Amino acid sequence: MSDIAYYAIHYGVDEKGYIGYNKVNHEVTVVLPAEEWQQKVWEYLHTPQTIEKATGLDTYETVTVDPLASLADLKLALTVMWGRTDVQVDWSRPIEIDDTMYFPE
Repeated sequence: MSDIAYYAIHYGVDEKGYIGYNKVNHEVTVVLPAEEWQQKVWEYLHTPQTIEKATGLDTYETVTVDPLASLADLKLALTVMWGRTDVQVDWSRPIEIDDTMYFPE
């Protein structure tokens, strides 16, 4: 198991990239074709996010998470990133780096 969790992301019709989250030092790498979109995601991930977290089938609690504090907080923040940045997470799509496929955790 790698120290880095990868998540495929995209914006627009087919502008693909990824997020790499280091689970040990809690740092993130954002790779997208356009710097302005990369910066949007970077800023989102470095800002505390208030989110409605499901506690049951139809019940929620409001929580504020630091997306980089833990892998669990990152995943929760990624669930609403599209609505806040127009960048979508492709939860089922692996990414390929240096001929190695990485699937989301």
